[in-house]
Amino acid sequence: MKTMIAVATVACALAFGACGKEKPADGTAEKNDPVPAASADAKLVRLSVPTMHCESCVKTITGAVKNVEGVENVDVKLDQKSVFVTVADRTPQRVAEIESAIVNAGYSTDAKERNAAAYEKLPGCCKDGSEHKN
Repeated sequence: MKTMIAVATVACALAFGACGKEKPADGTAEKNDPVPAASADAKLVRLSVPTMHCESCVKTITGAVKNVEGVENVDVKLDQKSVFVTVADRTPQRVAEIESAIVNAGYSTDAKERNAAAYEKLPGCCKDGSEHKN
């Protein structure tokens, strides 16, 4: 009898411990996940771009990233200040190329400072300190 109780206790502990680590069944991200559940796919790259302000920024960043070899899809989320990129092959070199495209378009990422000359060419609405009406 004690053996059965011990086995049942271990089984419950394992079951409850595993539940806390599962992603939602509908594929949505949990509230504190920095990347959507689809990021389990090794083809997704997420970069934070805190210096984007408006839809013009979205268009500029989208265009710049689409020109990177191996990019299959670009989804810029202005409200999250994030860029989600689906690539053919997710390598450190490819991620660096995507980040360089964003930086060379005039926007800083969390890891790299923007290209100052490119920033100067951006429309006023895309520059820090302008009044943005999103």
